[in-house]
Amino acid sequence: MDHLAQLLAEIVHDIFKLLDPRDLFVVPMTCRYLYDFIKDNQILHKDNYYRVLDEPPTTDLDWVQEIYDVARLQTICSRYGGSVTYTPLL
Repeated sequence: MDHLAQLLAEIVHDIFKLLDPRDLFVVPMTCRYLYDFIKDNQILHKDNYYRVLDEPPTTDLDWVQEIYDVARLQTICSRYGGSVTYTPLL
């Protein structure tokens, strides 16, 4: 993970905002740098939310909790043979 720690925070942010929501809760377990970078990073979680879902009716949300809820939904659906898919905005 030394290589990621050498990148600018903006570049790391741009990489991680493209992750699947479930991965945002697994990646921080790999090293302290990623844990500190992702934990409570509202902007990163907001960008990830906007990437996978429509804009919510209100923007006064706890983005970390919202992405956590999406990740839980993905996990539940995958356990029962379903899947959560996203249609990219064109």
